[in-house]
Amino acid sequence: MRRPSDRRKLERLEAALEKQNETLAYHAELHETEAKAINAQTNISKAVVREVFPNNDELVRRKSFERRMETHVKTIQQQVCLLSLIAVVALAIAVVLVYRSTTIATQEVSETAPASIAVAVADDALPVAQDIEDFIEPHIVDIDHEPTVDDQAIPYLAKLIWGEARGCTQVQQEAVVWCVLNRVDSDDPYYPDDIIGVITQESQFHGYADDNPIYVDFVEIATDVLEQWEAEKSGSTDVERAIPVDCLWFWGDGDVNYYRTAYNGGDTYTV
Repeated sequence: MRRPSDRRKLERLEAALEKQNETLAYHAELHETEAKAINAQTNISKAVVREVFPNNDELVRRKSFERRMETHVKTIQQQVCLLSLIAVVALAIAVVLVYRSTTIATQEVSETAPASIAVAVADDALPVAQDIEDFIEPHIVDIDHEPTVDDQAIPYLAKLIWGEARGCTQVQQEAVVWCVLNRVDSDDPYYPDDIIGVITQESQFHGYADDNPIYVDFVEIATDVLEQWEAEKSGSTDVERAIPVDCLWFWGDGDVNYYRTAYNGGDTYTV
């Protein structure tokens, strides 16, 4: 049989447990109410969002599409830049190749001219220096005999005429050739005894340059003077000399050349 004191302790413990259960039930009900309130607020927020942004999914898809398009455009721009760079490099290479081929072609014409007298044809010899490719079409002047040393000198004479007398009259252009031939025939040991040597002698004919153009008019003048020179050496007296045989020097003012019988002083001739 339990003692009274033990019964009272048990009753107080049971009362305490019951009160604790009530407190727990109250808090559980309170939390459930709060959870319901939160769910209700969440639903309200979702409703507001749907009302404000009825096509939210469409906006998301549109943003995604715009991002993809931006990426695509950037890719295209990069490809265009790369293609432009390739085009510029290709153009530069083409320009270099054209320039080199033109230079090689011009050199070949100059080198092969002594054998076949390959020259360029122009309607009129220009009075000012221009690129030969701009005004002249290739043309071959055939020779009806084996090339001689004088034939090989014709391109040199044509270039000399261009450099020293292209703006002068034809007679003055002929006189330039005669001046060269006079030096070849001269007894002065200072001058070479061949035409090419006289023309290319250092510090003499400053108008001559190996890259001067060759005009067919100047080739014809040089050829005609050489023929008269050969006839003169063969004893012909019917030779039309532009200057006397002792004129070995000349100077010019850009319009007219003045031919002299001495380096300093002597007789001066204009033609």
